[in-house]
Amino acid sequence: MDTAPIFHPITMLIYTHPLVIIAGLIFIIFSAIAQYTKRNDLLGIGWMLLFILLFVGAPITQYIAMETIHDDTKVDTVNNLPEVDINCRNMPKKVAENYMLSSLQTPKYTIYNIHATGYNKTLYWYGLLEPEGLVNTFSLKPKGYELIPMNATERIIVQKDEQFENSPNIQLTDNLYWKLYRHDYFADYGTPKLIAENGEEKLIIPKIKYHFHGYYTTPYWAGVVVVDKNGNLESLSPKEALKKYPYTPIYPEELSRIQIESQNYYKDGFINNIMNLWFVHENEIELVDLGDYNKQPFLITDENGKPYWVFCVEPYGRSHGVSQIFFMSMDGSILKKSYTQPKIGPIKCIDYVKKSLPTYDWSQFEIVEPLPIIKDGKLYWKVFIIPTSGSGVSKIMIVDADSGDVELIWDSNIGALKDNGDKEANNLINENANKTTVIGSYVVNGTTHWVLNESGNIKIVSADEIDEKEIVNLILSTK
Repeated sequence: MDTAPIFHPITMLIYTHPLVIIAGLIFIIFSAIAQYTKRNDLLGIGWMLLFILLFVGAPITQYIAMETIHDDTKVDTVNNLPEVDINCRNMPKKVAENYMLSSLQTPKYTIYNIHATGYNKTLYWYGLLEPEGLVNTFSLKPKGYELIPMNATERIIVQKDEQFENSPNIQLTDNLYWKLYRHDYFADYGTPKLIAENGEEKLIIPKIKYHFHGYYTTPYWAGVVVVDKNGNLESLSPKEALKKYPYTPIYPEELSRIQIESQNYYKDGFINNIMNLWFVHENEIELVDLGDYNKQPFLITDENGKPYWVFCVEPYGRSHGVSQIFFMSMDGSILKKSYTQPKIGPIKCIDYVKKSLPTYDWSQFEIVEPLPIIKDGKLYWKVFIIPTSGSGVSKIMIVDADSGDVELIWDSNIGALKDNGDKEANNLINENANKTTVIGSYVVNGTTHWVLNESGNIKIVSADEIDEKEIVNLILSTK
């Protein structure tokens, strides 16, 4: 019936926790017997069992479920992880969101959320243009979408007016999830991925279903549902989806995170796992998020455009070093590399970047989205320096996870400085490899900064770090 999707959250809560149903049935039986025999003590026993099953048994079943997920998740330990395309992501989410919102020119419509997607070996940020305001969400349809390629550093926005029959934020029966719940009620659905290729726009939604184990359940990936702009649905198995959309992040990221968290439940028996996670913390790992714009998993692609969910985990405690890295491909297979000595993690790498720019005004700028990069078997962190307003990308830096060395690879005032396939930038550096030259200059809060090439090494100096004579020489060098 049409009202059924309204009750989906509570229905799935009960459906995925069979112990709730068992506890309810036991209570009903004891209550009926107590009513029939006039024995109030049986009613008290029923209440006691209900309390024990819900408040003691339910948490225990969560540990048992995570132990089962751990056992069902195959993780291959490797010495070498896939090489990451260093340019697969140059556009932070906060900047992309600012670009999209500032480009809106249609009244009554807005972009509520932006999400990651990918196709044709390229990652994108996308946002659906949806009705704004309570009345409009009931009366209007989505009007189109905006796309920003993640490999761009400039303001590149693809806009298209295209009416969609369904989307996540319109009401009521046209809501995307309402339609999905009517298609397969006993399932959960992940974040939609927009595909805009070959003149067609589609939303691909990962589907999660559940295996039953008597008194508990465990989630699994059940494929995807493809919804076109006219509201037509197509359900694909995991194998079919991978064949049809090989460059799209279709494996549900919510499930991938649960599977990595389950690696802490490696001991035999839930009692041993409880003791370890509460008291001993042997080989326990932690997933660390850096705010709403940088939650794990990280989405990257390898040099062939294949997407991965990447997790960088830290040892339990106050350490900010990476002890293990997991690469999960879109078929759910996982590669793991462990480090005997923890590497610099995403939190600590921010400190190294700030240390390398001691005169930077960090009240006006922030460091966002540290991304793990694997190059020649080594781990690096790629970070972005942006204005706190999110108005653009100021700098892109690389941090060596072994040494903490920081390298500037892109600056908004002078473009690419190094590598990453930019032949003109490489030629500029190679031509001046044996002398000190000024590559460029820029101004931050009234202070001029110069980018120098000292025998092939890139260095940044500001006017408040050197004397007047050196400033004059630098100014003359830029003429």
